[in-house]
Amino acid sequence: ANIPIWIVETLREAPHSAHAHFDLTFSWINKVKPNRSYLTHLGLESDYEALMSICPANVEPSFDGLVLQVD
Repeated sequence: ANIPIWIVETLREAPHSAHAHFDLTFSWINKVKPNRSYLTHLGLESDYEALMSICPANVEPSFDGLVLQVD
């Protein structure tokens, strides 16, 4: 599939009963293979810089005020 941008939720590092955790979301991204992915619905305990350091090259955490250009 040709998916230019995928916005996908991930709550935190540890598994959660109702939301995806980092490793699960990264596994979905690996299966779907979008060009770029932006992580949303981050929990309050999620540190942007720490999460950024473990993200694959085509993945980044989103943040309040983020604007994406979609062609």
